[in-house]
Formats: sequence, C-alpha cells, structure tokens
Amino acid sequence: MLYEGHEGAKPGASVEGVAGLSLWHYSIGRGREILPSPTVRERSFDLTLSGGLMGSDDWTINGKRYPNTDPLRLQRGDRVRVRFENNSMEAHPMHLHGQSFKVLSVNGHRLHTPIVKDSVDVEAHMGSVEIEFTAYNPGDWFFHCHKPMHMQGGMITLAKIA
Repeated sequence: MLYEGHEGAKPGASVEGVAGLSLWHYSIGRGREILPSPTVRERSFDLTLSGGLMGSDDWTINGKRYPNTDPLRLQRGDRVRVRFENNSMEAHPMHLHGQSFKVLSVNGHRLHTPIVKDSVDVEAHMGSVEIEFTAYNPGDWFFHCHKPMHMQGGMITLAKIA
C-alpha cells in the first residue's frame, strides 16, 4: 500500500534483536477452565462474515446488516458454539461484549488447550474460527467486528441472554 506523499520512500532499516522470534498464533496460547459450567442446553450458530465487495461499505453477518441481523437468542446457562466463516477479503476481529469465550479452532485446526478471550481474529479469504462460551451474563450484548468501518457498515449482531 502506498500512502500519499510517500510514493518514493524506501523501507526503514530492519529492527535489531528480532532474529529468531516466532509470529504469535492462537495455538501458542494456553487456556484454563475458568468459564462457568453450562446448566441448560447446547446451542450452535454459523455466522458467515462478508462484505466490502466492489468498494461497498456494507459488511454483513449471514447476508444481513445490523439492525436486521438475527440475534443469538440464549438462556442463561446455555453452552454456545459459534462458527465464523469469513467470505470477505479482509480479516475481522470479532468481539463479544459481556462474556468471555474459548477459541476452539482456527482455520480447521483444533486447539489442544483453548485460550479464553473476548475477541478473536477471523482471517480473510475463507478463514474460520470456532468458539464456545457459557451464556452467564443476562442482557443484550453486542457481538461485532472491532474494525470501526465494518461495525458502522453493519457487521454487528446481538447475543440476547434471558
């Protein structure tokens, strides 16, 4: 990517002291069982993330823009599994308010010790992530892409916990 006024700029010198470092990825993380145990039922949701095609500012979940997205309707104590599939050309850091979740798999690779987070990056070009949480905190909670342009473009749903 070229920034205006920097078309002829040359890259800066390499940063010293980084040789041999590994890029972080979710399988490096080590999770612990800290989430509440489920008490009611198991629920599963498939959320397809897309948008931004042909310069559009529309960003969707299952083909819908917020406020027309379908909420995740949950009861307190439900065990919830959500599988994200990214059909767009941009990554989506998906963030859930009010709950924490375990990252179970990334791009089809199961994590041996799932890490607990409240945001997870779903890679561009068919990236996928599967998460699991116990719906323990009643209320209507935003579940959205953390990129402001994508959120403003409609990539939001609600986790509605009764």
